[in-house]
Amino acid sequence: MNAFWSTLAMAAAFGLFIGMLLRLSLRRNAPRPAAWVHPLGGIAAGLVAFFLYQGLGWLTRVPDWLLPLLVILLAWYWLRPRRDGLGFGHPDNGHG
Repeated sequence: MNAFWSTLAMAAAFGLFIGMLLRLSLRRNAPRPAAWVHPLGGIAAGLVAFFLYQGLGWLTRVPDWLLPLLVILLAWYWLRPRRDGLGFGHPDNGHG
């Protein structure tokens, strides 16, 4: 049970670190959200990735390197800079 909590804490801490790195990687002239959005989004990505990893571990055999990869992918997916919000297509190309 101790491995459960230590892995959970490490995934959350790594998510926090990735969230702060994603905040630092924003362009200089881009609008920045509140200072707490990226770190908390990173922690949430770490927690969700941990539980996804645990679920996959109970169903199949997963390699250990999958957990950090899941944290990075979820944090990037949730915190990446979006040009037009969540819209699909661009209005200037006739398809939006």
